[in-house]
Amino acid sequence: MNSGRQSYEAHAYHPDLGSEVAHGVLWFDEHTLYFQSQQTRVEIPLVRVRVRLGEGKDERIRFSDPALPDWEIFTTDEVVFDDRALLGSGSHVREQAVRILGRRETAKRLKLTAWFAGACGLVVCLIWIGTGLAVRAVVNRITPAQEKKVGDAQLATLKTEFDFVDDTNKVDELAALAKPLTDVVGNGQMQFTFHLVNEATPNAFALPGGHVVVCTGLLALADKPEEIVGVLAHELAHVTEKHGFRQQIASAGPLLVFGMLGGSGRGFAGLVSGTSAMLVEQNFSQDYETEADDVGWNYLVKANVNPHGMISMFEKFKAFEAKEEDEEDSHSKAFSSHPTTPKRINRLEKKWKKLKPQGGFVELPVAKFNELRRDYLDPTNSQVGK
Repeated sequence: MNSGRQSYEAHAYHPDLGSEVAHGVLWFDEHTLYFQSQQTRVEIPLVRVRVRLGEGKDERIRFSDPALPDWEIFTTDEVVFDDRALLGSGSHVREQAVRILGRRETAKRLKLTAWFAGACGLVVCLIWIGTGLAVRAVVNRITPAQEKKVGDAQLATLKTEFDFVDDTNKVDELAALAKPLTDVVGNGQMQFTFHLVNEATPNAFALPGGHVVVCTGLLALADKPEEIVGVLAHELAHVTEKHGFRQQIASAGPLLVFGMLGGSGRGFAGLVSGTSAMLVEQNFSQDYETEADDVGWNYLVKANVNPHGMISMFEKFKAFEAKEEDEEDSHSKAFSSHPTTPKRINRLEKKWKKLKPQGGFVELPVAKFNELRRDYLDPTNSQVGK
């Protein structure tokens, strides 16, 4: 039938065959493509053969002849392109095959690359999730004594760099103002020590072990006690969620993290002891800042302190940031690590709308608050002193 030439399983389609296809074999000589089945025989001169591939998952190789438009012959055997009858330099069928197979190979490589990238992304995602869980497990091993040691060391460093207010009455007033909050933070098991710092930047932060530092600039910027307590709720959430430790340990990399989880006590102790120098100055990730907003909000609700004070304080931070940007003051960097203030305000406003009831909150001592901040007001600043 094909004079001993290599043949390939193939099929042919013609409208006269209805919905059926003819099953047969395909072969070539130097001049002609042949298809033979029980029903029919087709011959196409090679100079007229057109070759194309199926789309998508259709990997059939299709042969056709413009002079016989109703006939289509196809096979799935790519070895057909290695047939010696098509290897001649003058065979335009071979040239078509080279171009088509080149495109197919490129597509396969792109698909392989995409699958590989997807697999790598999945592995990275799993490592990220696993590392996050491992970091939490490692952090949970930090004892209260270790936390206090870190916080004490950081406080000692701060006292060499900042002017702490040496007025126990004011410090006591600040602690009394925050008492409804501190009574619920850490389920009432944590002991807090408050400190005031003469610093114009409106800021506050809490250290491991219960040290809470408030800058006098924050007292000057706020005009009601709920705003101060709202900021403190956020800062205390950083401590209770151990964000400083989590961020520092996570930065060590997955290998060291899993090593510490597996019992590498030396690495664990060394990393914890080295954390104290960066807990205040570090920039928390936006995820940690958002978590501190959410946890702090929950603390305020649990303490029955009006949580809208956190929102109104952020409104003041927004105005402060705009002013500092206009003046190109370096203090504006104090908020560079936080998610954009308008975004935070919008998130918290949604929480406020869902809060029921929006009343019946504990009344914080406004008179004592005004007395506490009186010495730190700037009479030239229209935003404060109200």
